[in-house]
Amino acid sequence: MTNVLLLTKDNVFRTEIESHLKQYAPDAYVELVMLDTVLKGPAGQRFDILIIDINLQEKTYLINLGSIRSLWPEMKILVFIEEDEKILAYTYLKNGADGVCLKSMDYSEFQNTLLAIIKGEKYIFEQLTYYLLNRIKSNNLLEVLSPRESQVAYLLLKGLRVRQISHELKVTASTVSSMKYKIYQKMKVRNMDGLKNCAAVFC
Repeated sequence: MTNVLLLTKDNVFRTEIESHLKQYAPDAYVELVMLDTVLKGPAGQRFDILIIDINLQEKTYLINLGSIRSLWPEMKILVFIEEDEKILAYTYLKNGADGVCLKSMDYSEFQNTLLAIIKGEKYIFEQLTYYLLNRIKSNNLLEVLSPRESQVAYLLLKGLRVRQISHELKVTASTVSSMKYKIYQKMKVRNMDGLKNCAAVFC
């Protein structure tokens, strides 16, 4: 039996995942959880996979992946993202995810994903594979950003202003401004246009 923890607030996504799991493993057990529960660690029952639906309003998932991995070392972590969140996919992998997929994936890709991560392999969706190949080819600078800087860069590229980002991430505006300056330095750009050009490979 495959035991799965499902971290989501999206009822439609929950239904789709449960349906896919039943096709893949008819005896699969799925338990819906909140982030706080996962961060408390195992409470006796063993789980094989944690499926996380990344919510744009809860970027704490990015920071907490390392904590989740340390608390659940044997559990596989599969992260689902939206099409416009590709810029963060590589960072999720660096921070402990075993797989990163698009929420729009079909059943056959879902099955391939589960088979891969259960076998101990990493899984990334096809578009991200192209990105990684391009990154190797072009020596893209985005890999030098810390997880928090990646969050700020992502929100900047989404068009949010410093104060909006500080509210989103629950940090001071001066902290966001400092990170924005560091991002520009690391990416070797002077303004948002330069940052957008550097990040174009993700889009």
